[in-house]
Amino acid sequence: MLLALLDTFGGDLNAVDFMKYLLLLSIGKADAYYAFVPYKFGGFSYQAYADKRSLIRKGLLEDCEAWKLTSLGRNTLGHIDLSYFQDCNALHKRYGHLSGDELVRLTYTTYPFYALNSEIASSVLSNSELAVIEKARPVSVGAGLFSIAYEGVSLDEYLVKMFRAGVEVLVDVRKNAFSMKYGFSKKTLQNAAENLGIKYLHIPSLGIDNSMRKELNSQADYDELFDDYKKNILRYRDSELDSLVKMVNNGRRIALTCYEANPSQCHRTIVVKQLSKLTGIEVQNL
Repeated sequence: MLLALLDTFGGDLNAVDFMKYLLLLSIGKADAYYAFVPYKFGGFSYQAYADKRSLIRKGLLEDCEAWKLTSLGRNTLGHIDLSYFQDCNALHKRYGHLSGDELVRLTYTTYPFYALNSEIASSVLSNSELAVIEKARPVSVGAGLFSIAYEGVSLDEYLVKMFRAGVEVLVDVRKNAFSMKYGFSKKTLQNAAENLGIKYLHIPSLGIDNSMRKELNSQADYDELFDDYKKNILRYRDSELDSLVKMVNNGRRIALTCYEANPSQCHRTIVVKQLSKLTGIEVQNL
């Protein structure tokens, strides 16, 4: 789809224009191609840029800041499903005459949420239009305690869930903050979260060693693991728990994260329930 979109708009687009067209192509679709976060130039997709790097490695795009098809990329277009071109052609027919500030302004006024962190909004919008954008900012009041998984979601979807909930601190409770899934290893996740104003905190001492996770074939196996975790790990983590309790009691909104989407199969649930007990704040699953 990225190749089809680029070809439809001439095979060579600057980074900002390409991302704006991609946003217009994706937002509102029942099965959207990409999710987006409110970033410094408006709606931005980390996953799209990860895919761009893959296309560069395959020799289909030029290795440059812009989005530019190579000769090999052009030769590949004939193998792409025509449905992608149909969507892209419809987009081009409607918005192909726009670029630069006009395109930015269109996306900001149409989807103000994604302009919330823009560094250029004031240069392309009127004061009344800027006020509309500010009204799109999620309203979050008081302390909050959240649980969030990254199984089955992209980095962009994951980040937007927290941004909409007003999460201020992301607490990674994995023993080893590494993932084969794009975006969820420590450095990448920290940078992405902090780009949205969400502080990242890794507490490996609250994690479970991978060796303990073998042969988990039923909920009973998980329950046995978590009983052992509570008795032999969590009971010795008063210092770590106290620091998180202090954050919540001081009005911070924190989210504990790990991989498993099913809360009953992830140790973060044990930790966040203990924090809920200590703070009196109800846990919300994002």
